Amino acid sequence: EKEVGSNGQVITLIVSANIGPNGRPPTSTIRQRISLLPSGKGLQFETKLNWSEDRELLKVRFGHNVRSSSLRYHVPFGYVERANHTNTSWEQAQFEVCGHQWASIAEGNCGVAVLNDGRYGYSSERDVIELSLLRSPKAPDDLCDIGEHCVTYAYLIHEGHSHAGLDTIFSSASYLNSGLKEMSMSPLLKAANQLAGPLPFIRVSPSNVHLSSMKPGEDDPTQTVILRVFEAYGSRTSACIDLAPLIQARRYSEGAETRYVVSVDEVDILERTSEWRQEESVNKAEQDKDM
Repeated sequence: EKEVGSNGQVITLIVSANIGPNGRPPTSTIRQRISLLPSGKGLQFETKLNWSEDRELLKVRFGHNVRSSSLRYHVPFGYVERANHTNTSWEQAQFEVCGHQWASIAEGNCGVAVLNDGRYGYSSERDVIELSLLRSPKAPDDLCDIGEHCVTYAYLIHEGHSHAGLDTIFSSASYLNSGLKEMSMSPLLKAANQLAGPLPFIRVSPSNVHLSSMKPGEDDPTQTVILRVFEAYGSRTSACIDLAPLIQARRYSEGAETRYVVSVDEVDILERTSEWRQEESVNKAEQDKDM
């Protein structure tokens, strides 16, 4: 079954299939909606599965003609490289690699990537990249993976592993994984009415510096905000974070000064400032001396 729809420049292809592994009668169904990514550089596959198989591994396979001895796999706050061959016993044991949002192979100024929104098992050898979708094992749950599933993945063409190519990969993977989130903007919009132009809430530059999260501080959630940023491409860099006028350092109203940001400090993973850590180190040294 195939249905083709066109909306301006965007073409959507819907494909349905009944499958039965190893020549058996069909017991599972797959329905896919295939569409262009917003960038126009790849295809997005929205897949609905009704799975009834027992101990059958379901993978999607993408062929390519990119020549490279290694691939890059996304991990939190960056990526790792793994071999694209099985020349040694160690490489043979790495038949599947964990990658969070994407796996990419590139040569020079061209490459391809497979993006996903929640399936983390990748495998690759030479001119093939595979993504594991379902395993249907019998332990620890006898009905593991049996039933309905919704999986989204994409096949992306990019500009290699240069900064431009990594920009394309990260932005496309972020789009695939973010989705739309509903939230109340009333307090912010009420304050934004006092501004003359549009409100850029926060801007981080250059492009290889990414804002991972923004949240209230754990110790003082009403007075502190935590921004977690990281350099994604493995390069030395300097970063600039521009805050919206509503939350910049000072604002004057009818002669009175209102401070929105009092200070900016670097903190560790427990949200402790360097000054706090120095005090803790001194106290610990004094305790050790007393002992």
